[in-house]
This record gives sequence, structure tokens and C-alpha cells, in this order.
Amino acid sequence: MNIRLVTGLPGDLPLLESIAQVLHQEWQELPQWQTPEIILARLIKRMNGDNGEMLFVATDKNGALSGTASLIWRELKTCRMANADWWTGEIYTLPAARGQGLGSALTQAVFAAAGERRLAALNLYTPDKQAMYARMGWQAMYDDVINDELVTVMQRTVSEA
Repeated sequence: MNIRLVTGLPGDLPLLESIAQVLHQEWQELPQWQTPEIILARLIKRMNGDNGEMLFVATDKNGALSGTASLIWRELKTCRMANADWWTGEIYTLPAARGQGLGSALTQAVFAAAGERRLAALNLYTPDKQAMYARMGWQAMYDDVINDELVTVMQRTVSEA
């Protein structure tokens, strides 16, 4: 597997379109993922580095999409905890690539980028992967309902200010 930052290299547009399609298929019942076009616009903005956001992609040996994850500015604008500016989100591994540690590797790539930027903390929310993230050093902060789904908001210290 190859994990890299998406920066607009030649050939990235089809990859972005693939990411938009798989995210739409996975979460289409949620407002942010209702259409591939909405998702693609967000991914292009993120790829361009607006607000310091970043998009990572994992590809197989043939260059086909295996997974994705992002560094996102203020994903939850109503978060009720300190250091809630930066989030890792839209972490997704295609079914054929699951069970190989790819989701963890993508999450770690985002975490490493946050470390390079000396961010104080990184946050995420998950409905079902609390144990995996806890093994990676994330702490459960509170449970909440987001997009009509019960999730756990988690935080991991990146660097001491």
C-alpha cells in the first residue's frame, strides 16, 4: 500500500472522483454525503489546502483507491471541549483492503501531519471503532448524537503547546 498526500498531481481528479463515490455509497443517508458532487467539491477544496486542510489517499500497487482520510478544520463546530479545532475524518477503507491495518495507517498519516504542524490535539468521532482508536492512543471524551447517530468523540494529544 502507498499512502500519500493528494496535492493535485496529474491523474488525481479520477482518484478524487473515486473517493467521492465510495464516501457517498457509504454515508449517503447523511447530509454531508448526499451527492458525489457535494463530496467532490469538499475534497477539491481540501486538496487545495484551504484552511490548512489535507487529504490523504491509500492506493494499491496498481494505483487503485484503497482508502482515504483527511485533516479537517473544525469538523464539529459545536464541539464542547478544548482543542477542538482540528479533526481527522472521512476515514474510509474499501472492503477489499480491510483487516490489513490500512485504516490505522491512514489515521497515523493524518496524526503525523498534525505533529509536523505542531497542533495541540487531534479529534475524531466514531460510532463503532472506539477500541481501535483507543489502542492508538485516542481518549474517549464524550458520547453525542451527530447526524442522528450515537458516536463517541475522541481526542489525542499531538504536541504540548
